[in-house]
Amino acid sequence: MSTPIIVLGASGSGKSTAIRTLNPKETFLINVCRKELPFRGARTNYVEISKTNPTGNCLSSDDYVTINKTITHIDTVRKEIKNIIIDDSQYLIVNEFMKKHSTQGKGNDVFNLYNTIADNFWKLLWDSKLLRDDIFVFFLHHSEITEAGNIKAKTIGKMLDEKIDLPGMVTIVLYAKREGDKNFFFTQNDGTSPAKTPDGMFTEKTIDNDLQLVINTINKYYKGE
Repeated sequence: MSTPIIVLGASGSGKSTAIRTLNPKETFLINVCRKELPFRGARTNYVEISKTNPTGNCLSSDDYVTINKTITHIDTVRKEIKNIIIDDSQYLIVNEFMKKHSTQGKGNDVFNLYNTIADNFWKLLWDSKLLRDDIFVFFLHHSEITEAGNIKAKTIGKMLDEKIDLPGMVTIVLYAKREGDKNFFFTQNDGTSPAKTPDGMFTEKTIDNDLQLVINTINKYYKGE
């Protein structure tokens, strides 16, 4: 069973920057928004996969069929890949809505569109649990603040929120935040952040925004070290 992890945070909170500490030879990036990565050497370290470059470690796509085929290929063939990054995963929801909502009618057609959007994202998150045991899947996802002042995963509309409780589908949720010139992850819910991790996994409530540190800590924890 693979390990899916959700990393929530506002834009500029250091979610994508956290990729910098991973070994690119073991990492595959799904770049949903086709955006530049915010750290030195990103273009050299993450090269687009293609027919002429089948060993590339980056896919720029928001198409679920293409993404699912790529993940299946990684799971069964690309044994060197240990980390799959989906950045920014909320745009899978947003892009599908923006591409289709203007062609929908009213009533049941709109309801069905929201159902389809929710079903597609749910399946991607669910299937991320069914890969090889040595794979970590990181969903780098924007957060938003509700009217009640709570921080939650960003979706579209109350219907999707009622259908999908993203943090409830995984064991580990980190919350990225920037204060001053420092980026960090919350590892536990302190009453304001939506972070959650198993008891005793992280001894500190905040850690550097370092995904390799996160992986190392999780592996040690489940090995009982």
